[in-house]
Amino acid sequence: MLTLCAQHDVLQAMLEEDALSFDAFLKENDEKVQEAIKRADVEAKSKQDKVLEIKRLNTAIAALRSELNKQKEALEECKRYKEFLDGVTPKEWFATQAAKQEQARQEQIDAWRAECDAVKARKEAAAAARAKAEADYSNARTQQEAERAEKAIKEATAALKEALKAKEPPAPVFDDSNKPGPNESSIESMYFTQPEQLLQVYADLAESNLFLIQVCQESEEQLEEIKGHYRHTQEQMNAEVAGLQSQIATLEAAIEAAASRAARLKAR
Repeated sequence: MLTLCAQHDVLQAMLEEDALSFDAFLKENDEKVQEAIKRADVEAKSKQDKVLEIKRLNTAIAALRSELNKQKEALEECKRYKEFLDGVTPKEWFATQAAKQEQARQEQIDAWRAECDAVKARKEAAAAARAKAEADYSNARTQQEAERAEKAIKEATAALKEALKAKEPPAPVFDDSNKPGPNESSIESMYFTQPEQLLQVYADLAESNLFLIQVCQESEEQLEEIKGHYRHTQEQMNAEVAGLQSQIATLEAAIEAAASRAARLKAR
């Protein structure tokens, strides 16, 4: 009886232990499910955020491309305007600008050479000062002279080190194309600075065109006059040729008649 009770207690304890284990398993599984759901929600939100970010970036890219196209069109239009303005700009102005640009380049080259010469002169002066101080130290006759020379050597050495640190400036670089170089002005000058200048050019062109039209009309009138004179002359010549041909025919007929009479008379 006691054994059955003990076995019952053991079985009861095992069942309770299994129930506890199962409860713990269910709890753990539920926590994992909840954690998986949270992760899925986070990933879904992250995916949604990425999709929204992609849409935003695509919209921004489209806007930038549209703006870029507008800028390209504006640039092409400006180029056409510039080409037109260059076409009506006096040739002398371009020659003057080229001379100014060449002068500015030469001034930059001269300034660069002056800076290089200054750096070189500074180094040579510092080296000469050190050499003189060393010579004074070698020729010193008293302790005082030697101390002064030694101090001068230290000062000259320091000055020479500083001078040697100085580097020559880079040579100016020029661009031979229409674009300015890195040492040149980035603003391209123009002949036209006031609207009145362009209006004056239009007026001059209109006056020139009127003159050309007048000359062309006069040339056409002269040509028509020459053509009329030619037609008249040709008609006169044709009439004279026709008259001459008629006279020739008449003479030939007379000659033939005379020849015929002469033949009849000879036959008698």
